[in-house]
Amino acid sequence: MRTVAGQAEFVEPASFVVEIPVGSLYAIAAWLDETLTASRCHVAPVVRTAATVSPGVRETLEFLGPDRLFAIRSTPTELAPDAPALLIHNTACEHRVGPGRVWVETARELAATGMTVLRYDRRGIGETGYATTDFARLHSGGAKADVVHAMDATGVPADRLMMAGVCSGAWDSAYGALTRGARSVVMVNLLTFSLRKVEVGPEELSGPQTGAAEVRAKQLIRRWLPYRLWLLIGWLGLTEVPEILLAALHRAGVSVDLVLSPEDFAWFDQQRGRRGVRRLSRRGWSERVVAADGGDHSLLQRGIQNSTRERVRAVAEREFTPLLPAHADWRTEKVACRGSQL
Repeated sequence: MRTVAGQAEFVEPASFVVEIPVGSLYAIAAWLDETLTASRCHVAPVVRTAATVSPGVRETLEFLGPDRLFAIRSTPTELAPDAPALLIHNTACEHRVGPGRVWVETARELAATGMTVLRYDRRGIGETGYATTDFARLHSGGAKADVVHAMDATGVPADRLMMAGVCSGAWDSAYGALTRGARSVVMVNLLTFSLRKVEVGPEELSGPQTGAAEVRAKQLIRRWLPYRLWLLIGWLGLTEVPEILLAALHRAGVSVDLVLSPEDFAWFDQQRGRRGVRRLSRRGWSERVVAADGGDHSLLQRGIQNSTRERVRAVAEREFTPLLPAHADWRTEKVACRGSQL
C-alpha cells in the first residue's frame, strides 16, 4: 500500500489558488506504469485543426503572436469581412474553457450570430508553452504583452472589438481597452481598479495578508476620509477605487458593463463604488453595473454563469447588431440576467 500527500489542499483549497500535488501525481503515474503489464501498441493520432462544432459554427486551433499563445477561434461558416469580434481573457491560471465551459458556450452562441470569438491561453496557462510548477503571475509584463498580442490576433479595429473576462481577466480587458482601444468591455467580478497595479503572485492570492489593526485602520479610512482624498490614494495605487478605472474607460470612449456577484458587489460598495458611479453619471456616464442575485466570485455556480453569458450577449447585440447578418437571431436560448442594475 502506498499513500499520496496533498489531496486535501488540491480537492478543497483554502482559496482559488490550488496547490497541485505534483509529487503525488508522479507517484500515481509510476504505480500505474509498474502495475499495468498489458502489451503496448503504437498510436498515430490524426490531429484536426478545424471542425464544425454546431450548425453554422466552425472552430479552428491557432497559435497567436511571437510567443505562440494557444487559441480557439469560433466563427460563422459564412464570415462577413466587417464582422465584429469578442476576445475573452483568462482568469488567473484558468484556461480558455472558463468555469463550467461558460466561455465555450458563449463563443459558439455569438459565432452563430455572425461574430468572431477568440479565446486563448496566456503564457504559463493551458496549452501555451511547456507545463511547469511555476505560477503564471498576474499583471506581469509578459501577461500584459499576451493581452496585446491576442488583441492584434483578432484582426479587427478597435471599433469592432469587445472584450470580456472574470476578475484578472476583467482587468486585462480594461488594460487592453486603455492601451489599444475597444468598443466595449464586460468586466465580471472585478476586484482590482488600480491603473498602477503591480504583478500578482500566489502569495497575494492565497488569503488575507493583513492583521486586525490594519484592517480596522482601512475601515476607518474608507468611512471618514473625504472622497477627493480617497480618489488620490486610489490614483497612487494604495487602495482600490472603482471610479479611477471606470473614469479612465469613460474618457477613452469605451462602453463598460460590470457584472458582480453578491460578494463582489459588497466589495465594490465598500470601496465607494456607488459613490463613483453617481459622480460619473453626472458627467454623462451611462454604463451599467449589474448586481447579480446570487453566485460566487470564481463563477462556479451556474446561475451567475448564465447571467454572465446573457450580459455578454446583450452587449454584443447592443453594440454590433448593424454589423451582423439580418438573420442573426438574438432570441435563441436566452437566459434571464437576474439582479439589480445601478
